[in-house]
Amino acid sequence: MNRNRRTAGPIPHDGHFTLKDFLAISLLAALGLAIKPLLNPLSRFLLGALLIPGGVFFGGLYMMWLALARGIVGKTGSATLTAFIQGIVALILGLTPIHGLLSGLIFLLPGMSVDLIFLIPGQAKFNRLCRFSLACLSANVIGIVLVALVRGIVQRPLILLAAIGALSGGLGGLVAFLISEKIPFGLGRSSSYLSRK
Repeated sequence: MNRNRRTAGPIPHDGHFTLKDFLAISLLAALGLAIKPLLNPLSRFLLGALLIPGGVFFGGLYMMWLALARGIVGKTGSATLTAFIQGIVALILGLTPIHGLLSGLIFLLPGMSVDLIFLIPGQAKFNRLCRFSLACLSANVIGIVLVALVRGIVQRPLILLAAIGALSGGLGGLVAFLISEKIPFGLGRSSSYLSRK
């Protein structure tokens, strides 16, 4: 009876974060940071002539780690904590050109948006796919807008960049969803596991 009630709403919050949760979040945060240096040369090669920042085009692949953290761990705040860890590490290692509080917000707000999107109810497979895609889409667009505001990018290019970022974010959410469906129960409260109970 209890199991049936848990599948009717959003991925449940199971209380405090466990050590296993923190390990999963830390791993996903590290993977999200590690992929950026690998994609930066590729983005410059492919997009340099078009003057499109690599973070816009590949932003969905950056943000999918936040959605994966929320989907796999299954607790509200997972994506925010992942983003917080990424922001702290990026500041310490000098991986971001924007320093101080602004840099922290640029990392933190996308994570918060992912957690908010995952509060949308529904455990059907299509609903989970929509949550992942919308979460990555919103996170990427928020990150793009924040960076653009800090750097003084004018309105017309910003709208174009946000549109490209929305497409990239949606595709990143699709990738995150497909990965989450393959994660067996045991790492966290995965949405795919709960939907089969």
